Amino acid sequence: MSPLARAQRDEEALRVTKNLLAVMPKIDLHNHLAGNVPEWLFAETARRYGIKLANPEHPFSFIAGMPDFLRLFEQIADSFRTPEDLYRASYESIVDEYKKSNLRYREVHYSPTINSHLDYADSMAAIAEGIEHAKRDYGVDGRIIVAIYRSQGPDVAEKLVAEMAAHPNPAVVGLGIEADEIVGPLPLFDRAYAMARGSGYRLTAHVGERDNLAEVLYAVDTLKVDRLDHAYVLATDAAATQHVIDSGLHIASAWVSVIAHHGRGPGSPFRTMLDSGLDASISSDDPGINNVSLNDSLLDAALDIELPDSYLVSQNYSQLDAAWIDEPTRSSIRADIDDALLTLAPSIAPTHKEE
Repeated sequence: MSPLARAQRDEEALRVTKNLLAVMPKIDLHNHLAGNVPEWLFAETARRYGIKLANPEHPFSFIAGMPDFLRLFEQIADSFRTPEDLYRASYESIVDEYKKSNLRYREVHYSPTINSHLDYADSMAAIAEGIEHAKRDYGVDGRIIVAIYRSQGPDVAEKLVAEMAAHPNPAVVGLGIEADEIVGPLPLFDRAYAMARGSGYRLTAHVGERDNLAEVLYAVDTLKVDRLDHAYVLATDAAATQHVIDSGLHIASAWVSVIAHHGRGPGSPFRTMLDSGLDASISSDDPGINNVSLNDSLLDAALDIELPDSYLVSQNYSQLDAAWIDEPTRSSIRADIDDALLTLAPSIAPTHKEE
């Protein structure tokens, strides 16, 4: 397959790209609720419960590496102490991204096992209510991916999946896994993934964000996932890349993660992935904590690794194609994207896969 075309933008081309991003309704398949919460909401909630913050005026400002990031991530999750708290986190994070990025559909990852204040059923009901009210008020739809927290081990994961089976919620569509990928090897969670598959849930896995190619292949071949998260390590192995291409799996990547772990510039593994033909897209990941919107990420990636506007459009449709929703919902969202893009120049007209 030929490498993806490169786009070097002059002032007019940059204006066109920014206009495209402003107009196009966005799909966002890889993001985490605790990382989505607007800073003002976390500050407000922390004050209410007396949660000690390193910098009360700017509670997201002290991030320094994965350990500090996860401590903050867990602290944010711990601030959801009532269903109303979790509802507000769900609703406000969606509305915030809608206003910044014209969000149309989001699949949000959430690890209920790092929140000791709410049980599983109440957590899912609160998040689902936030999604439903965001849809009512702004037309933004969404679903929930329940996430295993790697560092808690397989017993906690299996109990979590048992709760998923015992308390089904229409908004909950899949199982994923999050936290530091060097803690808690993926094979420990075989049974949890098998339980989820047996209960009818779709599967994804946060793997290969750094350098563990074996976990990517394990997720594909043993866990039989329906989608991958991150997987930048594929850029180091052509045979593994072709194997994933042959599997037909979509990879929900995140630009903030790429630059955090691999830096910027033409040597970006994400650019290598795209040039190799992998079906990889750009999601927001943790836009609240990172103080960066989905629009910001798309524009930054486009400029840094010279992504053409046609890719920004096609990756959005690819995320929609990979979303875990019913076909009438998918068709409705696709029509909204089509209609918005038809207002733009023919050079960036819809390029999605036909049904």
